[in-house]
Amino acid sequence: MPPPCYQMMLELSKTDETIRSAIKSCYPRSWDENHITYTWLSKLRETPPKIIFTKTPKISVIWDAYKMTGQLERANGDVAFIVKVSFNNGNAIAGVAFLEAKRIYEDGNYDALKYEQLEYITYNKTHHHILLYDFNETLKPSYYSCCWDYPCDRFLSKEAIGIVVPTPHALAYKTKNRSLATIGIRLSEQIFFRYFKGLDLNFDQNLVESVRKGITGDVRYLAVAHVILNKETEIELSLDGIQPYEASGFRPIND
Repeated sequence: MPPPCYQMMLELSKTDETIRSAIKSCYPRSWDENHITYTWLSKLRETPPKIIFTKTPKISVIWDAYKMTGQLERANGDVAFIVKVSFNNGNAIAGVAFLEAKRIYEDGNYDALKYEQLEYITYNKTHHHILLYDFNETLKPSYYSCCWDYPCDRFLSKEAIGIVVPTPHALAYKTKNRSLATIGIRLSEQIFFRYFKGLDLNFDQNLVESVRKGITGDVRYLAVAHVILNKETEIELSLDGIQPYEASGFRPIND
């Protein structure tokens, strides 16, 4: 019988392929950050992943995605993730993280990267990352290992075109070409192994609430998730308390 990590990597592979195909479908006619982001969020919402972690086989998650319909201060395809993590003792924490989407240009550079803007964003928002879109697939082995004696990683494509890089790393690396993607991880892995485990999040509740209210004007898309780390508990999966407010301007994707 395959170990738990086998199913985990299989689900990761499905999510990775959904994201990869969605991004790739936007090139060349719809190659802008807003459309690309909408496309992969929409496709992923249609086929939500079943999260099963190697050392936490009983994890359970629900999630949803929203698009801002109002006017924004900046329209750069930014995404916020609000994740609520419930533990088997009944306690829960909720945090938020930000992704700023940047597409590759025909010259092979992320020309829209502005270091002054990134420095300002990093100063004001912790756990901020850059999401790099490319129309060429990049060799990117899985950052996370599976079981030592089982070839789980054979399911995961060696190529990726959605890469997440910590913004401080990008500022220190100081390059706008494709080599920037070499210091990041796949978008699918950032979602699976970081956000859905409560990592890379800012737990400032004032900030969480401001995102839910639509006050942070640079957030065009919002994903919310509730993760339970032991589904044998009596905790019910619910997005209550992390969904955007009705007056926020966020509306569900695909509705």
